[in-house]
Amino acid sequence: MKKAYFLVPAIALVIFYFFYADARGHYKAEAEAAAQAAKDKFRAEQLQDAENRKIAIEAALAENAKRKAAREAKEAAELAKKEARQDAVDALDLARGERDRLRDKVRDLEGNIQTVKSEIDKTKAEKTRLSDEAEFLRSFVTVAQNNEKKFRAVLLDIQQAEKAHAAALVAAAAAEAKK
Repeated sequence: MKKAYFLVPAIALVIFYFFYADARGHYKAEAEAAAQAAKDKFRAEQLQDAENRKIAIEAALAENAKRKAAREAKEAAELAKKEARQDAVDALDLARGERDRLRDKVRDLEGNIQTVKSEIDKTKAEKTRLSDEAEFLRSFVTVAQNNEKKFRAVLLDIQQAEKAHAAALVAAAAAEAKK
């Protein structure tokens, strides 16, 4: 009996050891499989996180590039608008300056027109006066020519009268001498 007390637990121990060893092998394999699965899961999560971060970074960079392009386009549009506004202001200033210059030129030309008109009026008056004077001189010359003809006729008459008087004196002197 003493052997039975020793043998039954020893046999039970050997049977238990086989179960234990089998369970321990399965447990170790399950633990290693679980650890490997955890490592694989962790690695997959890390790879997924890295991939997600990479995608997020690419998305952020793309969004940043879009914002930068939009900002640059907006700045370019604002700059173009500002330049267009400045060009319009410059053109307006130039047009105003040109308008003022032309207005002053028109005033000067209007003053010159008035001066020229007054000179034309003076010239017309002078022309009228000279034409009247020329007409007067023509009529005066005609009268003077008529007077000259009359004076020549009178001088001729006087010369003939003097010749006749001289002839009469000569005849009278000859008649007196004959007497």
